[in-house]
Amino acid sequence: MITMNKYYFIFSFLLLGGYAYAQQTNVVTTEKVSFVENDSNPVLEGYYADPDVLYAEKTGKYYIYPTSDGFTGWSGTYFKTFSSSDLKNWKDEGIILDLKKDVSWADRNAWAPCIIEKKIKKNQYKYYYYFTAAQKIGVAVADDPCGPFKDSGKPLIAEKPQGIKDGQEIDPDVFSDPVSGKCFLYWGNGYLAVTELEKDMVSINKKSVKVITPDLVIITSCDNHYYPK
Repeated sequence: MITMNKYYFIFSFLLLGGYAYAQQTNVVTTEKVSFVENDSNPVLEGYYADPDVLYAEKTGKYYIYPTSDGFTGWSGTYFKTFSSSDLKNWKDEGIILDLKKDVSWADRNAWAPCIIEKKIKKNQYKYYYYFTAAQKIGVAVADDPCGPFKDSGKPLIAEKPQGIKDGQEIDPDVFSDPVSGKCFLYWGNGYLAVTELEKDMVSINKKSVKVITPDLVIITSCDNHYYPK
């Protein structure tokens, strides 16, 4: 089961300005990982953004799931994954989900995916891949971290939560609570929402949808940046 009790930092160069940032990821491992200054950065050659990282119990490898970027207006239509055994050397595993071929309800704006591994029984796992397409959130399922992934056939999140008028339904993240055993999906743009996933992982408990946008304050001395209270 994927939990949040271990954190690794994966550095990625964004398209605009080459700004490097770090993302906390849902990785479970007892292995100690050390990083050498300026060691193999950027880890992915080309234009990729919004990385989500998985350590797969099934294969004993790490996987980066990014946005395939570099298209005018962020108009990418497919997702790829990259694998590594050491978090330094990464192998391009190819396209794992192509909106134009594999998704019936959207064919544009393939953004910001996330993934979770669920153990079904001994030596058997399922991979649930949540992704943005056409400003909606979908889910695809596979038996292997590299796919092939099969789309559920409809968007999982297609509408704004009650009370929300602005923003987009994008940027999903998935979390498995080690205490309750429940899984939750977070998303939003200009707002933050959460819902409990049903046990099938491809549907939501609609009654559990909640907006949890933090209150913000403006610090004028820092170029009008916004920070949570």
